[in-house]
Amino acid sequence: YNQKLQGFTGLRADLEVKVQVNAQKFQQGRLHLQYIPYADYLKNKVELINGSLAGRISSPGIDIDICGGSTPESRIAEAVFRVPYVSPHTYFNLINGDGKYGIFYLFVYSPLLTGDGGTDNCEITVWSRFVDPKVVFPTGATIGSAVPKKVAEVQIRGEAKQVAKEGVVSSTLGTVAEVLKIGQKLPVVGEYLAIPEWICDKGASLAKLFGWSKPTLAMDVKLRTNNCMSNYNGKDSSHKMALSADNEIDSPPNIAGTKVDELAISSIVTIPTYWQTFSWKSTDQTQDQILWIDKVAAARFNKIDGTTNGYATTPMGYLANVFAQWRGSINYTFKLVKTGFHSGRLRVFFVPQGVASTLKVGSAPTIEIEKNYQVVVDIAESDTFTFNVPFVATKPWLSTYGQSAFTGYIVVTVLNELRAPPVVSNKINIIVEVAGGSDFSFSMPCEPWNLTGTPTPSPPSGPGRVAEVQIAGTNVDLNDDQKRSLVDPDSISTINPVANWSPESHCIGEKIMSIRQLIKRANWIGTATMLPSSNTDQQYAVLNPFANASNQINTQVDYLSYFSNLFAFFRGGVRIKINANLLYANGNLNNSTPDGEWFTPVNSNPCLNIKMLNAITLDYINVAGNIKKLNNIVGKVGFANADVYNSSTLNAAMVNSSSTTVVNQGVEGMVEVEIPYYNSTHLTPSNVPGIDDPLVDVDHQLTSEDTYPLPILLVGSNPLPRSLKIASTREHYASVYKTEALVCNFYRAASDDYSYHYFIGVPTMITRPPVGSDYYKPTN
Repeated sequence: YNQKLQGFTGLRADLEVKVQVNAQKFQQGRLHLQYIPYADYLKNKVELINGSLAGRISSPGIDIDICGGSTPESRIAEAVFRVPYVSPHTYFNLINGDGKYGIFYLFVYSPLLTGDGGTDNCEITVWSRFVDPKVVFPTGATIGSAVPKKVAEVQIRGEAKQVAKEGVVSSTLGTVAEVLKIGQKLPVVGEYLAIPEWICDKGASLAKLFGWSKPTLAMDVKLRTNNCMSNYNGKDSSHKMALSADNEIDSPPNIAGTKVDELAISSIVTIPTYWQTFSWKSTDQTQDQILWIDKVAAARFNKIDGTTNGYATTPMGYLANVFAQWRGSINYTFKLVKTGFHSGRLRVFFVPQGVASTLKVGSAPTIEIEKNYQVVVDIAESDTFTFNVPFVATKPWLSTYGQSAFTGYIVVTVLNELRAPPVVSNKINIIVEVAGGSDFSFSMPCEPWNLTGTPTPSPPSGPGRVAEVQIAGTNVDLNDDQKRSLVDPDSISTINPVANWSPESHCIGEKIMSIRQLIKRANWIGTATMLPSSNTDQQYAVLNPFANASNQINTQVDYLSYFSNLFAFFRGGVRIKINANLLYANGNLNNSTPDGEWFTPVNSNPCLNIKMLNAITLDYINVAGNIKKLNNIVGKVGFANADVYNSSTLNAAMVNSSSTTVVNQGVEGMVEVEIPYYNSTHLTPSNVPGIDDPLVDVDHQLTSEDTYPLPILLVGSNPLPRSLKIASTREHYASVYKTEALVCNFYRAASDDYSYHYFIGVPTMITRPPVGSDYYKPTN
């Protein structure tokens, strides 16, 4: 393309990728094409997603059955995948390569199998082209390294997966009657949600259900501390750090290539994702021999081989990880990797409240099968079948964890044995994918049971894993709408999914329809203790308000960080709540650290200074380069020669003309501020920082590619005098107190204009570090 694009600066186009497989009809196997947008800038997040097969399949992508089944519709000689242009850059920079699309991965989902004397390989051809290209800004500059070179990589990976579903929901939700049936549709981000409050202050109950529900009252008379701190709705009383008291960005539809509201619970749980694989062999000849069983539950975690604490989960399981209760139907998809020469029948049945001891893989069940809901599958008719398992329980809600967390068992047995001629394999692999039904709901949000993070490898023992080939593609971009289940499949029973608000109305008192509701709840993000060593050495807390707290050393994360792991981009402001206290020392005071006890007097609520630095100035660079990192969001910085008795030597970063707010905690209680989305682009890459990464990566921000100078905060009180000259003799000691430290606890929540964009997959999970049993016991 270089010659065609020569002479222009920018390119904007959709990208279409075509994969053609040249396989024999006696071969069987499955490939998967995965896409992760903006992958070059989300390396830590990409590693977490690609750390499990479930994560890879939950990404945008498509399946390719190299043989197909017995029906012409299922025989896929080629697969075409089109990716819309979604990027923080309005155009891809042809001169310096800024704004790379992303990365396609083509990998083995199910291994290639064949019969006696068959060929053990097949040829794959990959094509790509731009669709609806637009070139802009004529220039005489030469195209540099912008157009990527072809890349072929070999990775160690097992089988993989994905399923393509019907297209995009285009009808806009409008009435309360339609919302009551929302489980049957995917919510759409339409113009009714795109109008900020500063343009139109007429609220809509419909919008509130999807999280646009907690505006800031800039002129509010505050009568209590942290109004609605734990709620997703109500009114927020934060001080705006922006220039405008009603600062808010808009929420345009289709900003990430889809009109679907990606933050809606129904948009996430309905994404079918790899769960498990089992095999069916021609030697499995026992009548009703069990091939596979599974507990029907919302929480889904599979142990990752070769790790001590790693787990793979599904989008449904990732959401269940932060809720105490669930209800709703679950869709099971079975993909048979076979040829048109295989024949046989399977029986699939659902055992409500089943007992595991009566269902052993490899044996016939010891229960009466005919009394259960069941379906019979003739594999000669199709290579894929999907059915819906209803929510069957004697109470409206089930726990997400524990003995009462599942409704029963799904069981797959042999009805008619597998028949296969010698020219094909004598076994078929069956891939299982799961997703929530249209009536799926959660209630009672809680702290995560497990955390996102990089699993710890197990100590080596015995031979290593066998390497399997995976082909990695070059840069590209894609959309995920076709994966979501817009229509429930046929039910295995006579019970069809119906959206029902009665369980929430009778048992809970609230309806949760979007993760946008959850991120409005303020969660603790860290503590900073400013302990200056002298009168001329002051300290301030530094906050990166938009950072992700997820990593393997944290024992807990806030909702804003947790859900960020699912998406490529974010946009919008955040709110910070600060509980600050001055600590004093009481006892024999001298020029050294005093003896005696520390305490907090009743009048110890300081007047806090909050400074926002939102441009890469010299002050910004100096602060960023000298931060002592406490966690991924909070750090502190010191200011030498800041004489508390001489304001002319106060720190320059605190007296410049950038945004400043001074709050008297004695009047307002806790301090609340809202940080605007001051940015150079409409979308910001949402990466997971590494443990050793700086709190503010100013070096990357100084490059043209990564210029996202999102604001940072400095938080401190008026300078704290420490060394008091106390006259004393051996017989007389002055017993007074003096200021020792400022302790700030920080909490964070999303502003009303905050959203994530472009679902890219589920990361790997790790077990939450245990807390000692004595941790919660009182000492007296």
